[in-house]
Amino acid sequence: MKTHAFDASYLKTLSTRISHITGVKIDQRLIHQLEKAIQQRMHDLHLEEPFLYFQKVLGTSLEAESELMLVITHILNTETRFFRDKGQFKLLKEQILPEIIRKRQGTHTLKVWCAGCSTGQEVLSLAILIHQLLPNWSSWDILILGTDINELALEIAKQGHYPLSIAQQLDPQLLERYFTQQEEKWCAKPFLLNRITYKQLNLVDDHFPNPKQLISNIDLILCRNVFIYFHKDAIESVVHKFAQTLCHEGFLITGHGELLGVSHALKLELRPYSAVFKKVGDSQP
Repeated sequence: MKTHAFDASYLKTLSTRISHITGVKIDQRLIHQLEKAIQQRMHDLHLEEPFLYFQKVLGTSLEAESELMLVITHILNTETRFFRDKGQFKLLKEQILPEIIRKRQGTHTLKVWCAGCSTGQEVLSLAILIHQLLPNWSSWDILILGTDINELALEIAKQGHYPLSIAQQLDPQLLERYFTQQEEKWCAKPFLLNRITYKQLNLVDDHFPNPKQLISNIDLILCRNVFIYFHKDAIESVVHKFAQTLCHEGFLITGHGELLGVSHALKLELRPYSAVFKKVGDSQP
């Protein structure tokens, strides 16, 4: 594949647009990723001149918007794994989810959301915990929602097929209970996968709470290792929307330290293994 040199002003315009849409800080590492993505898309489209590609991606048509989303998909990190941060998942299993379940015993309803779910390992990890805590979960009205801006990652999540290497991340009992091995992959069992709803969502640009999209009155939001890529204004905007989307006494869990120095109206609670954020009152900033 031929390597091209790109005009700095075009790169800056494109990176600024991506940052505005996604909230992601385009640092030098992501500039390098962006250049690689442009090279790949020029190759895919059989374009020889960089300015032709920039005309295509920086336009205002639906085709330009679609192309821009392809570039964003190429540069955003999709790294994830099952039960990532065992301390936080221990906290979820021992305290947070049992508290929510006790509160919901009267209605048998439960709504949890993994924002920035990538290829689905975190959502499945959360679904496994809920199933373990709710032996009668078939009698509950449960929403387990996973959203991501990356549509390619969501397609993998919807399939629920993972490489054999996930055996290093999961106890053998969990693999046997929740997955089946098919040739060179582990596949999430339908009874688990069918309880999960995946949607494409841009945390910065899209509006929520949004009852029509099921994104309202949420008991628990996980948004971990997402804000590390965002600029501060974008973080504050998204956390404000999270606060409006949580139910009364609903929880937000982020990566460690991701909300340090960020203005928000959620109550900080120091729990074993992790800090969590809770909606009290109306959580208006």
